[in-house]
Amino acid sequence: MNFLILTEAADVHAFTVAKVLESWGHTVQRVLMADLPTLSSFTLEMSDTATMPVVQTRHQSGDEILVQPDLVWVRRLSSPWVGDMCDPRDVNFVLGEVRHFIPNVLYALGDKPVWINPYFGRSRADCKGVQLAQARGVGLTVPPTLISNDPSRIREFIAKNAPNEVVYKGFTPDRWAQDGKLKALFLTATVTEELLPPDDILRLTPGIFQLRVAKVYEVRATFFDGCCLAARLDSQSHRLGAVDWRAIPSSELKLEAIDLPDVVHRRCVALMKELNIRFGCFDFIVDKDGDWVFLEINEMGQFLWVEAIDPSIKMLSTFCEFLESAAAGEIFSGANRDVSFQDVCAKFDAEETLALEHHMHRYHLTPALEY
Repeated sequence: MNFLILTEAADVHAFTVAKVLESWGHTVQRVLMADLPTLSSFTLEMSDTATMPVVQTRHQSGDEILVQPDLVWVRRLSSPWVGDMCDPRDVNFVLGEVRHFIPNVLYALGDKPVWINPYFGRSRADCKGVQLAQARGVGLTVPPTLISNDPSRIREFIAKNAPNEVVYKGFTPDRWAQDGKLKALFLTATVTEELLPPDDILRLTPGIFQLRVAKVYEVRATFFDGCCLAARLDSQSHRLGAVDWRAIPSSELKLEAIDLPDVVHRRCVALMKELNIRFGCFDFIVDKDGDWVFLEINEMGQFLWVEAIDPSIKMLSTFCEFLESAAAGEIFSGANRDVSFQDVCAKFDAEETLALEHHMHRYHLTPALEY
């Protein structure tokens, strides 16, 4: 079968998945989206006999690929990069044209390939407000939430929940980098009325404000259709993990495999159906009463870090078999092969190869985390 992976340079997920699928006899085309338009190009050609445009992509290396996939994995759609290739006054126009061009290309691939996840439904699935509403609709527990940039409503929400704490989270994580080094990382944080900035500043950035839930532990549950691999994260045993476990260095994060309660599992599957996705990474808090509190689902979250910490949780082989099953038109029920993420990285020298790829290709700096 033929797999098309849309990703960015130096993405270990796309790299290792491609290597495994190729070792299983499949053809894999890995397209680095940030190379468009400076290093790569797409072409749509209409003909009198074709019902859909023919899609081709060419890289400056001279390789030309006829894209006719059985499955498209929309792993990462990095923003286009132009650098100093054109007059600064034209940059916005160029980027706008490329951003409008990409959906035309992807739409032209048609309905024949299986999409993980459907490209034109991604924006809805990523919408935090939609997630929370749909999660509540299928019966998952959701904390009291305000999504707003209205200073008066934000201050009112914090005041009415006092003395209970409120946390603030952005729609995406952010970071400050200088000279290629990480200087500050912005994650979920507790917030009080005294900590809020002046109204004019508060109004600039819409945010998500939620009642803080007292945690016993947290869970990252990764779903592949109805199959789930979940990890219990012992975040509260680390001084950096009280509010957001992502602040804990991966080398110090303790986790172990865990099974979801049947009712939570069923409701997660129901939520994925409502969001029209087949893959997703759920985040839960488990409180002192044993209740599972839904925080969010990332329709294309990171997942291999779980296996990197605990090699017994076979994320890589499960995901690759899931893609195989989906491409064959089947609903995935579980993995049968035993492929090690660490072994694949070692065999193909992933660290050195991806470091070289990082320098050879356009790379749009994003606030992506290892989680």
